[in-house]
Amino acid sequence: MSVSRRGVMKGGAAGALGIALAGSLDTIFQTSASAAEAGEAYGYGPLIPDPDGVLDLPKGFSYKQLSAVNDTIEPGVLVPGAHDGMATYAGTRKDTVRLVRNHEQTSSGTKPVAPSRLVYDPAAYGGTTTLEVDRKGNLVDQYISIAGTSTNCAGGATPWGTWLTCEETEGFGAQTKSHGWVFEVDPTGRKTKPEPITGMGRFAH
Repeated sequence: MSVSRRGVMKGGAAGALGIALAGSLDTIFQTSASAAEAGEAYGYGPLIPDPDGVLDLPKGFSYKQLSAVNDTIEPGVLVPGAHDGMATYAGTRKDTVRLVRNHEQTSSGTKPVAPSRLVYDPAAYGGTTTLEVDRKGNLVDQYISIAGTSTNCAGGATPWGTWLTCEETEGFGAQTKSHGWVFEVDPTGRKTKPEPITGMGRFAH
């Protein structure tokens, strides 16, 4: 079986079923096994080792790292780890966008430090951070947008411009509040309240 990427996008459920039945994406998109073994980005040439050990890319490609674990946000506040689901929103200016990012940490890692009004369970290490980036890819601002949640994995952007961050757990040993909820995050950082949306159910989202 051989299909194109465009064909999969047009095919919807049928395309997805084809992938499920075929198994290997390499097989479907005719990726060369020998190229993969040699560290080649298929169709773009060999990957060049990154001296910083972050991301190997083919010749002519580059990346910019905006926010990494343990970067300083402000004195005493560091970027948490286990980056996961995210979405983008309008920024404070016409040339900026905000990105709200999950942190899939449970009870260890770099703990999000935030004002008490943004903390749900002080024992939990999950949460979200919000980044603001300009059109040139420069980081303009970043801050903790919710804290004290756990194992923030899934999520979704709402039609009214907020982020729903979902806990992929039903709790852990040291918790002070129940977990397994969905929380709403305001990308602007002004209206977020760490209150579970109980109507969306309690389970590992």
